[in-house]
Amino acid sequence: MQASLSPTPTETKLSILAIAGGGAILVWWALAFHPSNKQLWMVPLGLVLLGTPLVAGFSLLASSACARQPVAGEAVAIDAV
Repeated sequence: MQASLSPTPTETKLSILAIAGGGAILVWWALAFHPSNKQLWMVPLGLVLLGTPLVAGFSLLASSACARQPVAGEAVAIDAV
């Protein structure tokens, strides 16, 4: 049985929330702490929160776009569970 590659609505909402949170942390750091180079831990945290859902979404999109479609008349293997 093949798992669905499309995200559920809950996963989509969580991804958007993580992206917004990462962007908010980066903006907060840039406005409040960048001139003095303080609180540098916020930068990698913001980048991870911002980038991880984007990379995961792109990989799902790319893998579904590259999925091989069976040709008419071709035998399809069924995975035994």
